[in-house]
Amino acid sequence: MWLHKWFISLAMVVFWILTISSCAFPSPMFDSRVRPVVSDETLLSGEPCLPPCWYDIVPGSTGTAAALEKIRLLEFVNPTSVERTNRDLYPGTDDSIDWKYQGTNDYGGDIFIADDTVKWIRISHPNHLILEEVTATIGEPDWIWAGRAGGAGNHHIYRFVYEEMGLMLESRMYGDNSPMPENVIVSSDIEIDEAFYFAPRTLAQYLTDIQWVSEDQLENIKNAYQEWSGFGSEIATAQYSP
Repeated sequence: MWLHKWFISLAMVVFWILTISSCAFPSPMFDSRVRPVVSDETLLSGEPCLPPCWYDIVPGSTGTAAALEKIRLLEFVNPTSVERTNRDLYPGTDDSIDWKYQGTNDYGGDIFIADDTVKWIRISHPNHLILEEVTATIGEPDWIWAGRAGGAGNHHIYRFVYEEMGLMLESRMYGDNSPMPENVIVSSDIEIDEAFYFAPRTLAQYLTDIQWVSEDQLENIKNAYQEWSGFGSEIATAQYSP
């Protein structure tokens, strides 16, 4: 009898440990997507070029054929995954070049084309880049935005815009359904998930040309961006995502 009760007690302890763990650590703990062993770290090394250039592909300058040739030669890209397609196009683009990292079908990047020329580039960073390490290489951003995006698995977002470099870095904290506080502290260990490269432009031009914000929305959304004031600074958050 005592052995039976002991097993029951042990089972209850294990159950509560698993329950507490699943509550304390949301969905990223159980992310089944396959991350590559090697991914793009050009923002940490500064090689072979700095934004808006990405591995000698320059938005507003490099043609489609040249971009295809260059991307197939990158060692972290699966060359058989490189595909020119018109699926999931963004406004103002004609088609895109999609690719995946070596060893995964879940992460990669897109090169969006307009008039047979690269317009902008999106790169995923599945192994994450730490913002403080990135700024040590490329410098500090001009603008920061913090807010919330809805949909499945609501998440908090940070965006960092470099006007003269033609770069936007994004951090998304998935699986957190808690309300975002009215003010947040800009932490040096924020993890960057994606990078967007485009021809250098002002914040307003970036919002209208790349984020495709309408003229009616522009002023409100632009005002939600705040000038960079360093790590440890406190900024107000917006409750919508441009």
